[in-house]
Parts: sequence; structure tokens; C-alpha cells
Amino acid sequence: MLFRYPLVFTLLGCILLLSVSPLFAGEQNPERVIARVNDVPITAGELEWQWRRQLRQAAPGGLVTVAPPVGREDLLESLIRREILYQEAVNAGWKPNGPAAMKKLAALKSQFRSEAAFSRELQELGVNEMQLLKELTRSEMIRDFLDVRFIRAQKVTEEEAQAWYREHAGSLGSPDKVCAAHILKAVADEEGQSGQQRVRREIGELRKRFLAGEDFAELARKHSDCPSREQGGDLGCFTFVEMVRPFSEVAFALAAGEISEPVVTDDGVHLILVREHQVAELPAFDNLRSRALQEVRAAKAGPQIKEFLDSRRAAARVEIIP
Repeated sequence: MLFRYPLVFTLLGCILLLSVSPLFAGEQNPERVIARVNDVPITAGELEWQWRRQLRQAAPGGLVTVAPPVGREDLLESLIRREILYQEAVNAGWKPNGPAAMKKLAALKSQFRSEAAFSRELQELGVNEMQLLKELTRSEMIRDFLDVRFIRAQKVTEEEAQAWYREHAGSLGSPDKVCAAHILKAVADEEGQSGQQRVRREIGELRKRFLAGEDFAELARKHSDCPSREQGGDLGCFTFVEMVRPFSEVAFALAAGEISEPVVTDDGVHLILVREHQVAELPAFDNLRSRALQEVRAAKAGPQIKEFLDSRRAAARVEIIP
């Protein structure tokens, strides 16, 4: 898909890994219990989801070229600790924050060009919307519990906040963006390689027509299979990670005013016209003061959270089933 938004919700490392129980080809019985935490089961499907999520992150273009950073045993331990945190939050009297979870879900959906694109992403990840909402609700509950119990209690000076800003300022600016338009020719699944060759020829002809003087917006309106054709193919301005890698690699390499050769993605074949490059700008400290204070609080709370979780992990009844 063209627009991509990673479905990752973590706090302080791997503590808040999401979990679901979808069906996977690699797991004959995703409901099989592989661990219990104080008699609450963790299933094979939950672990398989974490593994698949890692593979998706390691290979955003679809080809796995590097090993995921965390092995299955460590993933299972993360799920165990997440369940312990959830149980601690429940025992402390915390209730599910449904509105916050719904807001998170709406924010995720807004990152996709259509409801269908969002649904396709969930399908590829092996989770449906109700499962995702359930896990967002659990994660928001854990997040609130940690925030109130540990993070907000930390004292932070102005000097500490400014030191954090100086250390991280280079990565805090709005990222570089490209403003571009495109023409997409989709390939039906049943057409296979011959269909891709056909649309590559069509895109090549459209490229020649543009270079001969025809208006790109008019070509997009008449020939593009993307909904952006209504805007003459205009995609607005986007960061590198907001598009799939093959698309972004070409778009960011082109100079303003340049047009690409045919670009193949999972959506089909694209013709990209770059209109402008926007260079990142560094925000002033005053605009990031609240974030700096929160980041320093979280860093200070990290060892306390780890100590708390280690002690609860040692006291919990954990059974790992081979």
C-alpha cells in the first residue's frame, strides 16, 4: 500500500507490546496456551502476532533482509510482563479508558487514504478492528497506570529539560518532506507479470506525453487509478516513512520539477512528479518544553518501573508450557 503507518504502541522498551489472537499459517492452533500468568493464559497466536509485527517492521518493502531484533523467547517474556502490568493496573483500581482507545484508533485510521486501505493493513498484520481496539484499550490502561504511579512523580528542573533539548534537538525538527503528484496504474491480481508489463508500458507512454508538453494533472485525471486523480494526482507533502519504501526512495532522490521512470509498488506502477523539497526546521525550545519535561520524567522513572516490574515478575505465578 502507498501510505503506511506502523501499528506499534510501546512505552519504555518492550513493556507495552500489543497482543492479539489471529489465525496464522505458521501456527496450527493459535488458541493453544503457551504460558500462564497468575492463571491468565497467553496463546500461541499472541506470540505469533509479535513475531509477524517485527518482520513487518524489519521489511517495510516486503522483503525480509535482516533478522528481527528480538527473538521469540524474549517476545514471550515481554508478553508475560505486559500481562503482569495489566493485572497490577486492574488490582490498583484502574478502569479501561474506552474514549482514549477510540481516539487512538481514529488517529491510526486517519493515516490511511481510505477505510479500505486501513482494513488491508490490518488484514496483512493478522488482526481485525475489534481486536485492535481491545488491545488499544488495555495499552492505554497500562500507560495511564505507569504515568500516574511513576512518571508524574518525578521532579525535573528547567536545566534538565534544556539539556535534553540540546541533546535531541537535531532529531526533533519536522522531518524533510517532498511535495509530489503521481499517476498510478493498478494491476489486477489475476494479470500477474504480464499485467505489470502492460501497465509499465502505459506509464512509459504517459511519461513521454508529459515530457512532450501535456499537463500532468490532466493526464492524472484521465488515466490514474488512484483516488488522488480527483486532485490531478496531487499527494501533497509527505515524509519518507509516510510512503512505502520504493515510492519514497525515488521521490526523495528526484529534484524539484523532475519526473520518474516507472516505479513498482504493491499498489501497481507509478509515475512520480516532484514539485518541491521541504527541508526540516528545528523547533524552538519553548515549543518543546512540555515534551522535554515529560521525556526527562520518563527517563528518571525508567529504573523505578523496571525495579517494580522485576519484583512483580518474581512474585507472579508464571508457567511456560513447552
